[in-house]
Amino acid sequence: MKGQISLETLMAIGAMLVLLVMVLAHNSNVKGSAELLSEKFDENNKCLKLAYIISEVYSQGENTRISFQLETDANVLAAYRVIEINQQHCGFLANAEDKELSRGRIIASNSNGQVVFESA
Repeated sequence: MKGQISLETLMAIGAMLVLLVMVLAHNSNVKGSAELLSEKFDENNKCLKLAYIISEVYSQGENTRISFQLETDANVLAAYRVIEINQQHCGFLANAEDKELSRGRIIASNSNGQVVFESA
């Protein structure tokens, strides 16, 4: 009978270890998903910041200039009025030039009713 109790105890400990491994595996999967969502949220914020700058330069009128730091590469697709940053898209309401922007200091200016970009 004494050997039987030890075997049952070992099986219970084994079952608890299996359960612990399953919980840890699930936890690391959830953490990876949270990191991916955080990265996408950050990219979307960068996209919206650029869209706001374009709209602001356009709405302020001729000869308006805003200098800003672009943290990542971006494409301004003027025909669609869309900005693309790492497969994140957001829209803007302005006339702008098509431009592939590289990270760094950028100057956005309103020239003849169109937002144009240049590296600073």
